Amino acid sequence: MENELRKSAPGKSARIFEYMDFREFLRDAYRERKEAQSFFSYRYISGKLGLDSGTLSRIFKGERNLDPEVACRLARILGLDSREQQFFEALVLYGQARSLAEKNQFLERLFRLRGIKIGTLEERQYSFYKEWYYSALRELLRIHPFDGDWKKLAGSLRPAIRPAEAKHAVGVLEGLGLIVPDPERGYRLTESVITSGDSIQALFVNNLHLAMGELALRTLKEAGPEERDFSGLTLSLSRQGFDKLKYRLKQFRREILEMAQQDEGEDCVYQVNLQAFPLSFPEGRDPA
Repeated sequence: MENELRKSAPGKSARIFEYMDFREFLRDAYRERKEAQSFFSYRYISGKLGLDSGTLSRIFKGERNLDPEVACRLARILGLDSREQQFFEALVLYGQARSLAEKNQFLERLFRLRGIKIGTLEERQYSFYKEWYYSALRELLRIHPFDGDWKKLAGSLRPAIRPAEAKHAVGVLEGLGLIVPDPERGYRLTESVITSGDSIQALFVNNLHLAMGELALRTLKEAGPEERDFSGLTLSLSRQGFDKLKYRLKQFRREILEMAQQDEGEDCVYQVNLQAFPLSFPEGRDPA
């Protein structure tokens, strides 16, 4: 993801609204409190919570879920005020949600607590990224005329969606000004290519990436090698090397978009995922 939520003062309760990973917040908050107050330890926190320190350590490392009731008490130990506690508790539920529907529910709660108001440009942008099939249907309408058959349109996607979902999605796309009615094709796109760009916060596209990741796993099992291309690299890099990699990936994405614009005779919608993520902590950093 190109745009990250950056933190300038880790661990400060006022900064919690900049986090989208509750464990990352816990690690930063713990590290700062530990530096300021030597008594602040896993043993101290676990004693206040009524847990053993080993269980608390596994929660911080992501090896065990954090119970919502325990999260409430932990928020008070960290000195969070009422609104910050609500945000932390929603962050925990969001991070541990099992389905995309649940994640969307808690993500919208996080929106409200962060003060993002309905009707702003950001909220409209989020609407487009809320469901994976919005972007897929937009691209499908570009290459296939729509004759009013919602069942056919919904069944053209892999996996298929419900006709009612297809109809709602087209309404969302039209409401956002991304498509307009066309007497010959049913709908036409207002722009050939759109991108989230660098100005859209990771918050708005996080769920889309999660959904596309699940679809990628499904495709790996169901589609033959002639229909897909999966590959990966595992390598070590410096911070500077990783920044160079991100720049090259960004340039490559632009090349792919230019290639797609120049392509002719398109007959299928594809999703291209380019991912680079850490499999270890940086050397010298305490993972706890």
